[in-house]
Amino acid sequence: MDRREFLKTMGGVVVGLSGVAGATLFGKVQKANAEEHEGFPVCKVNAQEDFSGRPERLGMLSDLTLCVGCRSCEEACVTVNKLPPLSPPWEDRSVFNKKRRPTDKVYTVVNRYYVEGLDYPVYRKVQCFHCNEPACVSACITGALQKSKEGPVIYREEVWIGCRYCMIACPFYIPAYEYSNPFSPKVRKCIMCYDTRIKKGGIPACAEACPMEAITFGKRADLLKLAHERIAKHPDKYVNHIY
Repeated sequence: MDRREFLKTMGGVVVGLSGVAGATLFGKVQKANAEEHEGFPVCKVNAQEDFSGRPERLGMLSDLTLCVGCRSCEEACVTVNKLPPLSPPWEDRSVFNKKRRPTDKVYTVVNRYYVEGLDYPVYRKVQCFHCNEPACVSACITGALQKSKEGPVIYREEVWIGCRYCMIACPFYIPAYEYSNPFSPKVRKCIMCYDTRIKKGGIPACAEACPMEAITFGKRADLLKLAHERIAKHPDKYVNHIY
């Protein structure tokens, strides 16, 4: 078993619950595909958790039953991070013809899935999971990647040396290297708008831009409570599990 397969197998222990998808709610018809997406493991969280640090940490609740694939989150992300314009543009639906993953130029992407028994597509937002116990942070030998007390996994490029161990360690294939930059390449990924918004009391751009309120930002403990309330209120709508 190689390192990546080991980390996938141990995902619930090494990676923990995603801070961003801090409770991801799947619809009933999505249960069959909820264990793994695009070969990426989905970390599960039950009522009791092994990780108890930073109880006030922040995260985002992603409710896939509400996402309509408008890509407003993508547009907001490239705008606030001063990234190149989306290509194709956010309104171009042909982008869903193939599965995508975050890159050094797009930190969050939305993919489309067709589920057996459902006559409409399901959309899923993919970005850094800001894990409770991030494998990328553990692998970083200089401390360029750090788990902030607020919750986001942040990046300090001034101490980065280019080893790219974080890319090997992440079981979700999130950190992206600037291969097109020959002189001063860096590793890029979502930092949950930490510098531009969270430190100033704001909320991440993707959460603010979502017109369907499929993304909810707040304290992770409150998000888990909200997720449980939604499941209890609509047991026919959700899988009775928070991912």
